[in-house]
Amino acid sequence: MAVSNISPLKGMPELKAKLKELKKVGGRAVLRRAVRAGAIVIREEAKSRLGQLGRRSKTQRGVIVEERKAPPGVAIAVVGIAKKKWFLRFLERGAKPHPIKVSSRKKILVTKEGVFLGKMVQHPGVRATPFLQPAYQARKDDALAAMRKAFKEAVDKAASGATVSAN
Repeated sequence: MAVSNISPLKGMPELKAKLKELKKVGGRAVLRRAVRAGAIVIREEAKSRLGQLGRRSKTQRGVIVEERKAPPGVAIAVVGIAKKKWFLRFLERGAKPHPIKVSSRKKILVTKEGVFLGKMVQHPGVRATPFLQPAYQARKDDALAAMRKAFKEAVDKAASGATVSAN
């Protein structure tokens, strides 16, 4: 039977303490921050594409990043359309021709010029002009890079002894 001649490593308690600090890096706040950083890259591209379509900045503000509830160890950020800018979904996906009916007997459809249209009109539909999906396809690698950068910054902060904030 051979006798082991291994001595304990110098600085092991300090190393264990550093590793314990690095575990904090994998916390929920850092994960959420990294996922949000990636989503912001895609949101900015989508806003840029809306601008290229001739949409004003008020419309561009309708592209938002929302964080969703997720189980522990998972973070979800969705790039989408704000509720107040609901009409942008028709720009993204289009709309088929459809009838528009008046729901109340007291109301009738009239154009700006005062032309009576009746209680129903046929909407011609809207051609789809996607901006969200192409933005994702164009910048998904940049979004991953932004997420990696956010994680690296958190690891560097933790390794240097600085505390990692929740924001």
